[in-house]
Amino acid sequence: MRDAAHNSGEPARDVVFMVLAGMALLALVMAAAALPSLYSPPAGAAPGTVFAPDYLAFWAGGSLGLDHQAPAAYDAAALAARQTLGFGAAPGFLPFLNPPPFLLLTAPLAVLAPMESHYAFAVLSLLIYGFAAWRIFPDKRAAAAALAFPAVFFCLPVGQTGLLTAGILGLFTVLLGPQPFIAGLVAGTLVIKPQLAVLVPFVLMVSGNRWAFAGAAVSALGLCLLASAAFGFDVWPAFFAMLADYQGKASSLTHYLSRMQTAYGLAVFCGASAGVAALIQAAVSAPAFIGVLVIWKRPFSRELKYAALIAGTVLVTPYFLVYEFPIMAMAGLWLWRAGVGLDRTLIVLFAAAFLGLFVVHAPVYGVLMGLAVVVIVWRARREQAAFGERV
Repeated sequence: MRDAAHNSGEPARDVVFMVLAGMALLALVMAAAALPSLYSPPAGAAPGTVFAPDYLAFWAGGSLGLDHQAPAAYDAAALAARQTLGFGAAPGFLPFLNPPPFLLLTAPLAVLAPMESHYAFAVLSLLIYGFAAWRIFPDKRAAAAALAFPAVFFCLPVGQTGLLTAGILGLFTVLLGPQPFIAGLVAGTLVIKPQLAVLVPFVLMVSGNRWAFAGAAVSALGLCLLASAAFGFDVWPAFFAMLADYQGKASSLTHYLSRMQTAYGLAVFCGASAGVAALIQAAVSAPAFIGVLVIWKRPFSRELKYAALIAGTVLVTPYFLVYEFPIMAMAGLWLWRAGVGLDRTLIVLFAAAFLGLFVVHAPVYGVLMGLAVVVIVWRARREQAAFGERV
């Protein structure tokens, strides 16, 4: 009877796999086909009116680094001039906001022309992302679900870091149990996007993962020193000066702040001032932060802890744009492994992703993804009940 029931479920599972695999293949083909047109600006277009992929900023910053002008990557005029040189037209405002260690990746890739460099970066990011997904859950349906996740559709053509950072965070969770120091080394590479690592040192401290904490510190500090040696210590004052200037400008750009897929962005979108939006963000961040630490302190399963860490990151940070959401695929895979089930995981994450990306024209993507936390809490209550405790 059990074999019959198992076999009866196989066709449904195969259909799920084929649908997800088809979506993933379609996304990859569409992204690859779109790049030539994205890197072909129309002739005679007015400066600043041409759309260009975000990756052009990475290429221009890396190109300046190659030319021993790394501090200029954080100078708006110099960066725009290099973008125009590589793109063939003056694109709109595309700042290089990542810390100097990111130049260690973008500078070697800038040896290539912008479009070819974009392809190389996308392939590298996708390989890391796919490898992390497979290590979390080595199942063809899980891999297809990760590649078909709607945020991947958005991330590949613009050439942003979402797939890379998702892969890094996913590999960190995979390695934390068996190889904590190596896991820490992996986590430290998030120095290229530090807002995504905001919870990592705290969960490592409350869980007593000293080796992982040490590995993260060694990796992050080592990459900062390596960037200083490669591009000069002057790159750091230039980075912080750019960051201060950009924050000052961004605070007055309501249309930009309202794109943040966070409680802060949603509040600004609804008309709140920056101060009120910050208070609303704090009201969301504080309980999310405490909740994640409580889960990591208590004897929950590692799958639940890792999913909570990833989902909590989305809620805690105020700076989170739509292209960062591939990390929620990693949370979904851990939920799946925790026994939440394929149906619930896919329904919650894919429905939220599709609504946020394609239906609702408001920055509610992050809020919708918070539904994943509801699933985590539901699972936590069941686990605590097994321990005879109360959540």
